[in-house]
Amino acid sequence: KVSENLLRLGRPLSGGGIDVVEFCERFELLARNGAAAGSAPPAPVRPPPLPDSDVSKVMLRERPCPIDFSRLGLQQLAEVALRLQREFPDGTAPLYRLVRALEAETKTLPSARQQDQLKKWLEPAPGDALRWPMMLGFEVVVEKLTIMATKELRKVYPQFQLGVSFCGRDLKSRRVPWRMGLMCLSKPSTMEMQPKWRVIFAIDGPDGLTSRELSLALSETPEPPASHRLRFIIYGVGLQQATGVEEVRELGSCELCAGYDLPISDLRPADPRAQRIIEVSAAEAELGAAAMTPALRAT
Repeated sequence: KVSENLLRLGRPLSGGGIDVVEFCERFELLARNGAAAGSAPPAPVRPPPLPDSDVSKVMLRERPCPIDFSRLGLQQLAEVALRLQREFPDGTAPLYRLVRALEAETKTLPSARQQDQLKKWLEPAPGDALRWPMMLGFEVVVEKLTIMATKELRKVYPQFQLGVSFCGRDLKSRRVPWRMGLMCLSKPSTMEMQPKWRVIFAIDGPDGLTSRELSLALSETPEPPASHRLRFIIYGVGLQQATGVEEVRELGSCELCAGYDLPISDLRPADPRAQRIIEVSAAEAELGAAAMTPALRAT
């Protein structure tokens, strides 16, 4: 009986542990439905489509791809991409055919759990298919976000969004309110969070970045145009006082040029190049104040 109840809260992994996410999902279902919860795991809840984004070109996830391609060399990774483009040129594929192609190229069959997680992670497409290009996309990870904002700015813009753009593809995160649970006790005007936001730009498939776009983005001389730089934007979200209409205002931004700001290997959180700062003065935010300290500072 004890083992039966444990299995209802998650299938054991090979190391003897359990998947914490699955444990929490099943525990919540068990608390709501009692004995009926053991009959089947809860249906995956897919977040609603993000505004101002096209999932075939750019996508936001809070977890890494269930299948780790980092162990593959560049040549083998290119062969995987070429095979997927050859077999599924429209950028979509049924899960079983996608798994078969991955097994043929990597010589490793994804486990049943990996396949299930991959189905939830990828975006669905018509005909019970999945959009595969994001598995091999250009990924930008926001590990940690620290925002200092004055009381005046938080009053005008009680929510904020982080935007990321590259080669004309734009994506905004979900709106985040100023929450005291995330505020630093020693710095009451500062909020810290570790969102682990993964913004993924497709570089394969019919909607992937073209060779021309990548060439422009990687150019060092001349420098790439503003539209082809990696750009991070902080938006303030609030209501216009005069009309009561919602306003989404760009408060500040910073840019990286792929050709010389991004190394060949991944940037790690401890690397000084992995940190960028956005500062906005009270005048730039149109708060009608001339304070010496910035109205907003995002790191």
